[in-house]
Amino acid sequence: NIGNIRTATRQFSPGGQYRYEGEGNQQTGDGLPAELAGLSVDKASGSLSLSGHVLVTGTLGLYAGRILSGDAGMLTLRGAAIESPGNGYGQPNNGWEGSFVDGPLRWESSEALAQVLPVGRGDVFAPVGITRQKTGLATFTVAYHPQAHAAAGPIAQPPLERVSRLEYWTISAEAAGADAEARVALSWRPGSGVGGNAAAEADLRIAQYTDRGAGVRWEPLGTTPLIRPGQGHGWIESNVAATGFSDFTLASGSNLNILPLESI
Repeated sequence: NIGNIRTATRQFSPGGQYRYEGEGNQQTGDGLPAELAGLSVDKASGSLSLSGHVLVTGTLGLYAGRILSGDAGMLTLRGAAIESPGNGYGQPNNGWEGSFVDGPLRWESSEALAQVLPVGRGDVFAPVGITRQKTGLATFTVAYHPQAHAAAGPIAQPPLERVSRLEYWTISAEAAGADAEARVALSWRPGSGVGGNAAAEADLRIAQYTDRGAGVRWEPLGTTPLIRPGQGHGWIESNVAATGFSDFTLASGSNLNILPLESI
């Protein structure tokens, strides 16, 4: 059925596909079911705030406008396909600069597969990738922070020379009788401080926050990550799986990448 969604108290079918359009900021309303077959945002302006927790099991449509997700109303994907225009990374159907999840996003999976999670904050689209290594139900929660980590420096674990003071991602995982082990992929974009040549891109690393005491706070996740550069955008994926999760950021083995403006 096509028509405006009433946001006053009312019940809607959990098997429905719900699309929010129009101008200005909107809320999903307290009548929306906690589980949906589909949720789409296609707004000429403004954003969509979740009035409560929402689980999408069918299709998440990210056409235009941000979906605001947070502690009071968080978005979860379970077996959901994403539909969206192409993005700056050359990928359609993974979210894009004009439409993404602003705030934390959960992903539930029982399979060993890869998933791009279309997160960002404000006007920054900064997707993250998770590649599960084992089967069994696990829930991952990811969030992007366009700011320096509180413990961004000045100490790191060699061979890292510097970690980003511009951004980081928080990833947590819960497993029910399963191992949540997964490879992690981080994105970069103009403004991330990544050098604009092949040597600088090859020098990139993923750093994970692990406070082991004695000043050791960041450690590399793997030693030979997979680098997928583009036109000012790119991906770096760890060559080993994380067995525990915390905060992650871009790092460099030398001063080829700006990241922070000072070495660590």
